[in-house]
Amino acid sequence: MTPRASVVIPLYNQVALTRACLAALERAGLDDLELVLVDNGSTDGTDALLRQVEGSARVVRNEGNLGFATACNQGAEVASAPVVVFLNNDTEVHDGWVEPLVAATEDPAVGVAGSRLLYEDGRVQHAGMALMPGAQPIHLHRGAPGDHPAVARSRDLRLLTGACLAVDRALFRSKGGFDPAFQNGYEDVDLCMRLARAGRIARYCGDSVVTHHEGRSGGRSATEADNALLFRRRWLGWPSDWAELLAEDGLDDVGWAGCRWSGPLFDGSPEAEAGLEAVARLDAEGWRPLVDEDVRGPLAPGAACPDHLLAALNRLVVAVTDAQSLKGDDL
Repeated sequence: MTPRASVVIPLYNQVALTRACLAALERAGLDDLELVLVDNGSTDGTDALLRQVEGSARVVRNEGNLGFATACNQGAEVASAPVVVFLNNDTEVHDGWVEPLVAATEDPAVGVAGSRLLYEDGRVQHAGMALMPGAQPIHLHRGAPGDHPAVARSRDLRLLTGACLAVDRALFRSKGGFDPAFQNGYEDVDLCMRLARAGRIARYCGDSVVTHHEGRSGGRSATEADNALLFRRRWLGWPSDWAELLAEDGLDDVGWAGCRWSGPLFDGSPEAEAGLEAVARLDAEGWRPLVDEDVRGPLAPGAACPDHLLAALNRLVVAVTDAQSLKGDDL
């Protein structure tokens, strides 16, 4: 029987993360799912793990690191399901994660579907993306409590991250898959843009939840500038949708910030309580702060994030003077 979805996981070292990823998939249930593991020449014991699971998963082995795009394209080629879900090996899926993604891809208006991605501490890593002026992709609501209504709801966007991304396999192949001209970055948003050009939307599924251990895999920073330049050159003419999407969430007072606040906010500590009061005071005084929770404790149950704080999480700043940069112990 043909599986309902093929889960394609590109691998390059980080065997401990891969084990945790596979264990989470097993806990959530693998019925009607096909696992496709594509190894880019790992040298850390990943091959031993692949030998253990080879009977229950399709395995593709490359002699060297061919990059994220090529590995994903290889996985899609050997996949047998009508829907392919690309999943990073530094993720751990939650119960019920795959059903919303598969259902979304059945809508002919949808090009790709993606999940709500949370850091280990429960804060938002990905709740959809937007395009800034100058063709700069940016995450929405990064760092907000993961159960905030703005991130828990599903919505139609233009851009999603590739850490957990579902797409109709035939559509993916018809668009040429991920473009290997991008080296371990921007392949996902480039695919979203190509699908948008073809009239397809990107559906963010707030009811599909995945933990993302972002930043555990090395090598991306070396090519980030080149990837960003290639993306901008390709998509510079497209209008920004960033302010429009934030306005849908009731956030009109975004854009450039007047100051930056750094300190704890959502862990329920006395320092966080003081930080929340300070940010509220700055906002009331017209400073329009940007907030950076540079020191994070465990997310407090029911951590509150009112609109002025959500706006502060989404503000931008190019540079500030020392007098404008405020730490928690400054106020």
